[in-house]
Amino acid sequence: MSDYFKSPIPKYMMAFMVIVALGIDGLQALCTVTVVGIIATYGLDVLALVVFFIWFKLYGISFTSPKQLLTVLGGSVVELVPVLSVFPAWTGMVALLITFSTPLGKAASAAMTGDVFKASSALKEIRQNRITRQEQQTEGSVSPKSFNRQNSIGYLHSGYVQKRQTMQDKRAA
Repeated sequence: MSDYFKSPIPKYMMAFMVIVALGIDGLQALCTVTVVGIIATYGLDVLALVVFFIWFKLYGISFTSPKQLLTVLGGSVVELVPVLSVFPAWTGMVALLITFSTPLGKAASAAMTGDVFKASSALKEIRQNRITRQEQQTEGSVSPKSFNRQNSIGYLHSGYVQKRQTMQDKRAA
């Protein structure tokens, strides 16, 4: 996975969150057909808000920053209006919150709001993640600069010579 899209939320959980949000939106679309269903959608909205609040909080994502708070409030307002609740607002809200949790999402939202310092720190986080990943990949492996064909042949030849010498010593003994 690219460093731009690393998130505290694992991929499978992101997918599951979106599927649950789609299910809630689908259920609400079906409920808006009847008057009783419209009343039931309000209860479903409150339940969905609590579930997603706890779910995101488990992964360290809170709704206290302005962009996340506006995303949640916008999705909730859309779902509270009976005609608009047909639109998949919960799915959009969950997708946006997941995007905001990635370093690229943080940098983009900070750049859009004009906060240069937050945008640069998010980009530094991306660079640092990339450097850390490269260090982990090269750890214990031969560096490309020190490894070339002549060195590898010389190494193999020296190992062969040592093995042959030990065999000759065993025969002589």
